[in-house]
Amino acid sequence: MILVLFIQTSIMILFVFLQSTILKGIFFGITPDIALLVLISCSQSSGSFKAQTSGFITGLFEDIISLSPLGFHSLIKTLVGNLFGLTKGKIFIDSILLQIVFSILATIFKYILIFILGVLFSPLITKAITIRAMLLELGINALLSPVIFFLMKLTGLVNRKGREML
Repeated sequence: MILVLFIQTSIMILFVFLQSTILKGIFFGITPDIALLVLISCSQSSGSFKAQTSGFITGLFEDIISLSPLGFHSLIKTLVGNLFGLTKGKIFIDSILLQIVFSILATIFKYILIFILGVLFSPLITKAITIRAMLLELGINALLSPVIFFLMKLTGLVNRKGREML
């Protein structure tokens, strides 16, 4: 289990790196949050604690390579991992529609947290957020989510066999 957690976290870190370099602004000036989509997918199969751990480590890496304050992305990804990890065994997101809905909810939750942290700590963050950018990222994440969920399921890193209810 530790190996799977390590591999999932490594994949998220790889996507954070790709997002900040190659994929930066590739879709109409917006960068998709693929690491967030991988986190949602993994949290569904691994549960809240492991998703929080992966989210924290991934967010810390994102904080280090970006200009954001240390702990900013860590807090966001930890809370997203916790929230979507709580759905393990309760909601199964095998259908494409639920994958899209979960990606939209996670992106909205991310922006709500960014807004709250911006109001509390740095008003410049809230001024940088535009509705256009948020809606474009929502759409891009929604379109990419079935692909990411399929690839994670294909690799075997997302366990869909343990379907017992908690």
